[in-house]
Amino acid sequence: MKKKLMCLFCVLLALALCVPAVPAQAEAQPQTTPEHELNEDDIREAMSMSGAYDMREYDGEKLHFYELRRASLPQNSPILIMLHDAGNRKEGMSGLVKPFVDAGYVVVVPDLPGCGESISDEPLDMFDIIQQAAHNVDIIRSMYENMMYADSETFALLGSSLGALTSLYYAAYSETKPQCVVSYYGSPDWSKLLNSGLYYTYRQNGESVPMTTIEEKKRLHTEITENAPDQNMEELLSVPLLLMNSDTDDIFPLEWIEDFQERAAAYPNQLTVSVKEGAEHANLGDVDVTETAAFLQEHMPSVLAQAQTQP
Repeated sequence: MKKKLMCLFCVLLALALCVPAVPAQAEAQPQTTPEHELNEDDIREAMSMSGAYDMREYDGEKLHFYELRRASLPQNSPILIMLHDAGNRKEGMSGLVKPFVDAGYVVVVPDLPGCGESISDEPLDMFDIIQQAAHNVDIIRSMYENMMYADSETFALLGSSLGALTSLYYAAYSETKPQCVVSYYGSPDWSKLLNSGLYYTYRQNGESVPMTTIEEKKRLHTEITENAPDQNMEELLSVPLLLMNSDTDDIFPLEWIEDFQERAAAYPNQLTVSVKEGAEHANLGDVDVTETAAFLQEHMPSVLAQAQTQP
């Protein structure tokens, strides 16, 4: 057998989308926090797709995530890892996943470090979260090495805001390249990101804790600017990229994206830039899921889609 089944402690309750979900057990329900009240409809939507809310431990590290997939998938189906924005949690991505589940992807939506169920006793700054989240992508892929229905080597990243920064960082600096990256409301250029002071905070125990010293802020600014994805352009642009941004975004101004697009023209690239008029930053209701699905099918076609197109 090409792949062995993973240990029984990782029990997946994946159901067909057309079949009503089995009610989730009480201990499997995500917990709310006073800081971020969850939308119960979003949770119910995510749970009803497969019923699979899971915490898995790998090599001593615990990850909290949804796995959402069709009940019947061809073997070695590709994996789409979706990363949420700052201050949010995995449930915040639930409204996006259905088209990708329908298309035949194994969709994995984890909590970013310091968010949701993945709270941290240690203070995590913005770059800590990006680095740890990028590391968690590799852990997730390792978890699927023995899953017959998933191909751990064939994966793509889709991120919103901080999740987008993480996805672009992974593409630029990871030895293992994703098939493609979709960035919503992010940018490969981080040089001006910290000028507003918005990100001079730590995440600790599920809360935002402001930085208090000039030294802390200088250190974070240096880490961010020196490790931005656009500091490794050739590696970054070796991956097909879809940058979906707004012309009214005041956190990642469109000028940053246009400047990056001009610089990218000097390198071989498969860069696609899509501009949404009047969209609010990190408002996932404004993104074009149809365009995203077409981009994914072009650069990482699902096994299910390939089978359906064969005569």
